[in-house]
Amino acid sequence: MLGAVVGAVARVALRRALAEAGEEAAGFGQAFGIGEAFGGHRKTRLSSTCISEAEYEDGILTVTFRESGNSYGYAVPPGIYEGLISAPSAGAYYNAVIKGHS
Repeated sequence: MLGAVVGAVARVALRRALAEAGEEAAGFGQAFGIGEAFGGHRKTRLSSTCISEAEYEDGILTVTFRESGNSYGYAVPPGIYEGLISAPSAGAYYNAVIKGHS
């Protein structure tokens, strides 16, 4: 489990670095399976007061919090990601379904 979380955090950091580097780095990101072109990667910006965005790739849900900017990864099935992005309150869903349950 810890390895999955560390991997998710590393992917988030690398995605941010590639986004800052611009298009010239896009091929690099795709070569390592972290670009939008690779199947299964989904990223959604949320209008939640608590959570700014959610990403799902290779069974890892990465949740980024609005106030702190911290991102945390969770090994969950795809339905958890879908539930989070469609919940009336992403923060309440996170607390009830994700936090402490992975």
